Amino acid sequence: YDPAPQTLTLNNYTYSGEGHSFTVGKRSSGAAIYSGIVLHLEVIGENAVSHTAQGVGLSAGIYGENGLVFFGSGSLTATGCNASDYSFGICASGSIDVESGTLMAAGGSANNSFGIQANNTIDIWGGSVKASAISGGAVASAIYGVFGITLENVELLVPIDGSIIGGHVSDINDDMAAYAEIGYAERYGITVAENLENGTVTANKETAIAGQTVTLTVTPDEGYLLDTLTVLQGETPVEVSGDNTFLMPEGAVTVHATFRAAQSYSITISGESENGEVTAPESALEESSVTVTVIPAEGYEITALEVSVLVDGLPVPVETEKVDAITYCFVMPAGDVSIDISIELIREIVIGEMDPDTRSGAPFDTYYRYSVS
Repeated sequence: YDPAPQTLTLNNYTYSGEGHSFTVGKRSSGAAIYSGIVLHLEVIGENAVSHTAQGVGLSAGIYGENGLVFFGSGSLTATGCNASDYSFGICASGSIDVESGTLMAAGGSANNSFGIQANNTIDIWGGSVKASAISGGAVASAIYGVFGITLENVELLVPIDGSIIGGHVSDINDDMAAYAEIGYAERYGITVAENLENGTVTANKETAIAGQTVTLTVTPDEGYLLDTLTVLQGETPVEVSGDNTFLMPEGAVTVHATFRAAQSYSITISGESENGEVTAPESALEESSVTVTVIPAEGYEITALEVSVLVDGLPVPVETEKVDAITYCFVMPAGDVSIDISIELIREIVIGEMDPDTRSGAPFDTYYRYSVS
């Protein structure tokens, strides 16, 4: 330890034991390495520190009262043991900075388990970080910075499509175990082919890490539809999912698309439409939105509205959305559709006194009326 720069150098060092005991609040606590100042830790070679103790409320592989800074060419593994309340691989009341080196931190089983936790910020400028936590109760967080996490020159590798939410980075499995990995990863370019006709395609990223999900937004010109959407890494096709997403391969990609003119199909009204006023277009372009308005005659109500398209001579239902009491919408399929509407007399139930002798109810009028005693 060099007190002038407040630097502790670990050179192929291994320690496992009770370390230093202290109190946080009224909680019995311990750490393999404990510092009451902003401590700089230089790592050379392979190093490992592990806190092992029985019956503690808080355990940490490394605990800094003010802050911790990690750097060097080597690696360091810091592990907290099982504890009743809190277990940390690395914890600081101030900030945690990672400048270089390889850092691995694991919290043990506890009601609140953290791989790396800082009560201020966590700033990772270089090197690589792997962190894990195992919850025995409430919380499992791989990396948690109370005032946020900053990544510079490094990437969130696991979860590959994850994000930093509320200062947390975690990939939690069914066993409430959390894992995260941060480090350098090569990014590859995403290019949309020029001179696309009758539509456009945009990607939500200009570059991506291998394994990341890339989302493509396809916008056909009016009257056109997407025909083909192809992603190529060189001359090798990359699989594109139905929601126009793909996983980034280990290499740059080019996105190609073609568009075709949309076809028009007829719309036929059938059923009891004479008992009301039905408004719908006679035809529509495939994949366009169709609105149907049904206004029943007085004393009548809509009891059913079904849309179907003929496929190989058989009617296939088309999903229909009821917007309000008289308005329905559906997306025009690639085929002629039939709209079957049922409009029937309203049956109104009148609850009131009944003549016990005749058991007669209210008289019939425009409605069917039933008396219920």
